[in-house]
Amino acid sequence: MDMKCEQCGRLVVDKPCPFCQSTRVRPLKPEEETANASAAPAATPPPARAEKVFEPPLQRPEAPSKPPVTRVERPRTPPPPRAAPTGAEGEFWGTAPSTPKQEPAVPRKAAPEPKGKEIRGLAEFEALLNAEHFHSVVVCGKSESGKSEISSGFTRANTYFRGRSQSTNLRSTSGKMYTLGGTLPDEVWFQTINTRRKLVFLDPSGEFFKRISPTERQRIGLPDVTPEHFRFVRSAVARMAAVVLVVDLTNTLDEMAASPWLDQETDLEFTLGAIRFLRHDKSPEIENVNLSTLIASRLPRLPRLDVPVLVLFSKADRLGEWTIEPPLRFARRRLPRLHASLRTHASRYRFDFVHTMKTPDVNDPRARDPEVKAVQVERPCGVLLSMEWLLTDPFRWMPKLPTRFLEGF
Repeated sequence: MDMKCEQCGRLVVDKPCPFCQSTRVRPLKPEEETANASAAPAATPPPARAEKVFEPPLQRPEAPSKPPVTRVERPRTPPPPRAAPTGAEGEFWGTAPSTPKQEPAVPRKAAPEPKGKEIRGLAEFEALLNAEHFHSVVVCGKSESGKSEISSGFTRANTYFRGRSQSTNLRSTSGKMYTLGGTLPDEVWFQTINTRRKLVFLDPSGEFFKRISPTERQRIGLPDVTPEHFRFVRSAVARMAAVVLVVDLTNTLDEMAASPWLDQETDLEFTLGAIRFLRHDKSPEIENVNLSTLIASRLPRLPRLDVPVLVLFSKADRLGEWTIEPPLRFARRRLPRLHASLRTHASRYRFDFVHTMKTPDVNDPRARDPEVKAVQVERPCGVLLSMEWLLTDPFRWMPKLPTRFLEGF
């Protein structure tokens, strides 16, 4: 039975309409069948559209793999900012855009300086200087040069020959009677000399002078010294009464050389200049300038040391005929660099020999006693008169003439 779609008006067989997919399809009326009898047959619905089947692309033969190329990105420098036009050009272009406001750079916090090792005995010594108002006599020299023996030898001689007994501070000992051990590393030892004039010995460990030694630091390739290296002696220099330099005559570089003690001369010259710098220099430090360079550049403008300096040649009796001449002539001839540094840095100075003495004597009958023989020690002699020149001043009413003017008399 023929049917007609009411939406598109075409003749269809069944619903829905295959042309417009409408379901409004009705059977034909009798008059419509007669009118459409001579008409062409109803169009058949178009055949279904064939769907395209997906076909995978042809696989090409693989090319040999190449190593990956690493791309190096170079830092790009930003172009310089374009300057704003001025004059007529500025009027043509209009007002130049304002540059972005740059935020102030926040300063980075400086790394905290490494805290130095604790110096045993330094806090107590500084309290004696600040609270009791004592003045220091600084003893300088290398390790095992005889600094500790000279300091204690003077206190013993002052007791025996002058009747001025002093209580000895506790310090490291060698474990035997009458023997005196050296100052331990990272330690300072001090001994009161005169309570009326308030004088005190300061005997730092030889390790401190080894750390500031130019020859030693150059030998092992260490950097320049810093203010931290002088912490052991800074307070003593501020309240200083005298300086003692000890030269070990048995410690030589080359006995046949013109100056066998050149390394000790170099170290003591730097130590004396550093003490002069620490005592008189009040200028601030300069950034990016080594401390050694700063000391060398400022020393000529600073005054000389205003305290006496005593140079002691320790263990002089072991050299025999070398030390039969006067100490000043010996210093001029055998230690010219040290002699020149005294003339440069000090106003009052003196050279002297210090001898060693073994107790008891070999010919002494007491040496047969094993207990007495076991305590044989080396003690310095000839220290009393030298130290009295350094510490006492019987002619205070007279003006102090510099030693360099009276050196040859």
